[in-house]
Amino acid sequence: MINTGINKLLSASLGFIALLTSLCQAIEELKPLAEYPTATKIWLTMEDGRIQPANKTNYRTNSETYISFLKPNGSTLKKDDTWGILDKKQLDIEERSISIEKRKLKLARRESETKHQEYTEKLRLDLETLTTKIREIEKTLENDDLSPKLKERVKKALQTLDKKVIFFEERLEPQELEDNLATELKELDLAHDRKLRSFEKIKRRSILKAEFDGTLTIFIAEPDTAHLKKDAHWISTSKLYATITDETHYELLLSNRNPIFNTEDRKLLIALVDDGTSHKLIQATYHELRKVETSGAIRDNHIFRIPQDSNSFAAQNVGENKTLYIYKKLKKPCHIISKKRIALIAPAILEKGGWDALVRYLFPGSKLVHIGPTTLAIEASNEN
Repeated sequence: MINTGINKLLSASLGFIALLTSLCQAIEELKPLAEYPTATKIWLTMEDGRIQPANKTNYRTNSETYISFLKPNGSTLKKDDTWGILDKKQLDIEERSISIEKRKLKLARRESETKHQEYTEKLRLDLETLTTKIREIEKTLENDDLSPKLKERVKKALQTLDKKVIFFEERLEPQELEDNLATELKELDLAHDRKLRSFEKIKRRSILKAEFDGTLTIFIAEPDTAHLKKDAHWISTSKLYATITDETHYELLLSNRNPIFNTEDRKLLIALVDDGTSHKLIQATYHELRKVETSGAIRDNHIFRIPQDSNSFAAQNVGENKTLYIYKKLKKPCHIISKKRIALIAPAILEKGGWDALVRYLFPGSKLVHIGPTTLAIEASNEN
């Protein structure tokens, strides 16, 4: 029992001695700020990222169809180059159909104008006939042999005819005639425009153009350029039949919600990746945040651009996951100090005021620029 107590006391004493030793070592190792190494970046975290082309488009069909290739496999394409056509025969039919529709529209407009002219002439003729008839009836009223009752009936008949005259005159107003013709022609044009827009949608879906400069890769059985000799190839639903890849730029994709990326100065982040051969660290710069919906959830994809002089490394490692060392660039060189090295020197100050207070206490006049997971970036007073 006594031995157990002695052992506990001895253990506690040894622990206290170790703590004092560590504190003494920390105090002994504290140097003037100027003697600590400087750097233009500070380490933040280590993440996994995937190498991929900066621009790559996969082409799949939404339904079964035919495809005709206009360029050989491996072609270098410029933006907007046409390299293939989906269901070319159907597109040709639709194109001939719209050409016929244009001719039909022209004929329909001409026919509408002719009918409108004939209608106008008929209205004028009817008005002239009606006016002549009214004059003839008015002369009958001059006949003294007509009974008062008959004269009254004739007057009522004239009133009805006068209303018809007004009707014809209104229809023959120039503005009325012009509006009626314009309405008919507009209806014809709208009907044609609907058909034309429908054709343009089909054409855009059918004619395959490069969205950017890149290399065409075709996934079909025929080797080399044999596919160009065949008029069309049958493709099943959802089949990947081609890709266009921009091989001039590559990027690192990092997908996670690490708080270090939730900052307005993300552009200051860099990713270092081992090239795997010479163990040279390739530096990729932060490019952009891409939000992608996956299974109903929004995922943050952080993109780092790989420098073009490392394209050969990137091309050989497309699709592979790599360990990324994430750093933040500092606006000017700062002294980098390990937190462990100074944490025990004034623990009360650290506990009460945090790292900023501790840095001001240890290095008067200095400025704490950034707090990393294991290190601090400190700017000396004469560097402010």
